Amino acid sequence: MEHPLSHSNLSQMSPFDYSVRSKVQSYNISHNIVLMELCFDAEEQCELKLNEQGQECMYFVYNLESSLLISFENGEKSSLKPFQSAVLYDKNTRTARLQFQSGDAHNLCLLKMIKSKHPEKNGLYHQLEQSFKGLNKQQRFVYIGAANLQICDYIRKLLKLDKESLSNNLMAASYIYMVMSLKLGDYMEALKKPKVVSMLSLKELQHIQKLSDQIIEAPENQYTIEDLCMSSGLTVAKLQQGFKDMHNRTVANFITYIRLVKAEELIKTTDLNISEIVYSIGWTSRSYFCKIFKRHFKCTPKSYKQKIKVAVTA
Repeated sequence: MEHPLSHSNLSQMSPFDYSVRSKVQSYNISHNIVLMELCFDAEEQCELKLNEQGQECMYFVYNLESSLLISFENGEKSSLKPFQSAVLYDKNTRTARLQFQSGDAHNLCLLKMIKSKHPEKNGLYHQLEQSFKGLNKQQRFVYIGAANLQICDYIRKLLKLDKESLSNNLMAASYIYMVMSLKLGDYMEALKKPKVVSMLSLKELQHIQKLSDQIIEAPENQYTIEDLCMSSGLTVAKLQQGFKDMHNRTVANFITYIRLVKAEELIKTTDLNISEIVYSIGWTSRSYFCKIFKRHFKCTPKSYKQKIKVAVTA
C-alpha cells in the first residue's frame, strides 16, 4: 500500500443523495482504492450516485442484505440480490445509481478502483481491465453473476477489521485483493460455462449462510445432514444445492475444508501437537487427518509445522 488508510473526504467523492450520504463510511486503502461501507434502513426510496464526471472508475459492489437496483442514465437497470456482487464500469464516466426501496434494511460494501491520470500508477487497474474481457472495449460493463458466500466471507472479514488500526494493517488490502480475485475467477468461469442462478429462495439462502457461519465458528462439532436439515428446515436436496451454489462444495467437503483451515491456524499459532489438533477440530483418526492435510497442502502436518518454525526463526 502506498498510503496509510484514512477517511475519505466525502465532498471530493461522488455526489451522494443526501439521505444516504451520512450513512456512508469511506476509507482510502491506497492511492486508487477506496473502501465504502453502507448500512442503513431506507425510510423512503433513495439512491446512491456513483462515478464522477471526468473520473474513470471501476466499482465492486457486494450486497449483504435486501435487493436493490443498479441503473444507468440510459434507463438500463439490473437487480442485485442479497449475497450477489457486481462489477460496474462506464468508460464515459456517466453516472450509475444504486436505488433502494423504502422499508428495506440495506448493508453493502463498495470497492472503488480509480484510474489515475498517471499511467505508471495504473498497473492493477489495467490488469483488471484486460482480465474482464470486453471491459476496455465497451462503453459500459456490468457483471453480476450468481450468489457467492465465499466472497461474502472475505467481505465480512474486511468489514469487521478495526478501522482505527487499519492504517498499520495490510490485512484490509489482502482481503480486497482476494475479493477481486474471486470475482474475476467467477467471471472467467461464467465465460466458459454460464452459472445457473440458484433456484433457492432468499430465505433458503439465508439459512445456508447461517449454517455456514455455524460450521466456520465451530468446525469441531459433529454435523450430520439430518441435523442440518432439521435446524434449517431445508430438504437434503436444497441443503446440498445451497452449499454447491454458495461454496462450490458439498456439505461434507465444506466441513472438511473448514477443519483444514482451522488446523492450519492451530499449527501456526499454538503449541498443540498433531494429535491434539486432530481431536480439537472434530476428527478422531490422525492417519485420516494426515492424508487429507497432505492432499490439500502438499506436505504432511509435521513438515508444515517444521516449515513454520524455520520461517519464524529465520
